[in-house]
Amino acid sequence: MNALTIIAPPVANLPAIPTVEIETAYQYALNEKAPGTRAGYANDFRLFEGWCRARGVPSLPASPENGRRLSRGPGRIWSHAGDDRAEV
Repeated sequence: MNALTIIAPPVANLPAIPTVEIETAYQYALNEKAPGTRAGYANDFRLFEGWCRARGVPSLPASPENGRRLSRGPGRIWSHAGDDRAEV
């Protein structure tokens, strides 16, 4: 059985959100992760892309099977603790 999602019509006369509040929220979102954390994520993704490229599989969307192969198989790029990174 299929369920239909009902989308409510737009609500009129909503108060405008002040620009300063939008900018503050935007800055919070930008700073949600520390620079070191973002750098670590970027490095991990570069390693993952290289791992995928070497095996001829797409990095995105990442399949659960490739995630298992990456973490368990020969040439894995992370330790079980997740902190030791080494290029393959």
